Amino acid sequence: MKKEGYFKRNYDIFINSFKKIDLRIFPIVFFDLVFYFLVFLIAIATFEIIAKKSEAINLNILDLGAENIEKLLIDVRGFFFLLIGLIILMLITIIIDYSIFKGLAWGFTVKRKFNFNYFLRFFLLNLVLLGIFIILIALFAIAFNQAAFPIYLLILTITWIYFTNIIYALFIKKESFKEVKKAFKLGFTKFHYFILPYFIFLIILLIIYLIFNIISLPDVAELIIIALILLFY
Repeated sequence: MKKEGYFKRNYDIFINSFKKIDLRIFPIVFFDLVFYFLVFLIAIATFEIIAKKSEAINLNILDLGAENIEKLLIDVRGFFFLLIGLIILMLITIIIDYSIFKGLAWGFTVKRKFNFNYFLRFFLLNLVLLGIFIILIALFAIAFNQAAFPIYLLILTITWIYFTNIIYALFIKKESFKEVKKAFKLGFTKFHYFILPYFIFLIILLIIYLIFNIISLPDVAELIIIALILLFY
């Protein structure tokens, strides 16, 4: 593809994308809003349970007699397993939440009917993708020092978003796990097709950020407006 043709094609796609915006954007934004709100509630509820359980354990060994130290060790071990169980439960609940509401959003995008079979396949896909993502974060946290971790986390997050968007776009249309392999191949071999759209995406986001840095608004109003803009964006 010639350079002029490449830029012209991307420009046409960018302009035509605005013409495709219709009333479906409102339920899509609503599904996203519900998803993030439920994530907030799930996280708050989980950490409140953890905090209450941790307060019930007396870690001051000096206040305990020798006969109670063994009980303390049992309590600490029980709390440790409870902590792991609650975190796993929280992650699975968030993945279910993600699969329902992001599944509805993607279904609206490609005009696909949401049913149990669609949800189950989308849930299994997210279970694998988000599971791998979480495992990689944990490995990076162990492998890299504290100063370098945020940089590697940013690179990992950008890579994950890049490939998952391609995976979803292909998977939702056919509901076939074979599309995952095709998506990775597309993401690697056709990388040059995605550079300009993502660059434009980031530039517009930067412009929005700069505008809100110039405009003086009350903190609550600014937070609400930015959240809505990002949801629609």
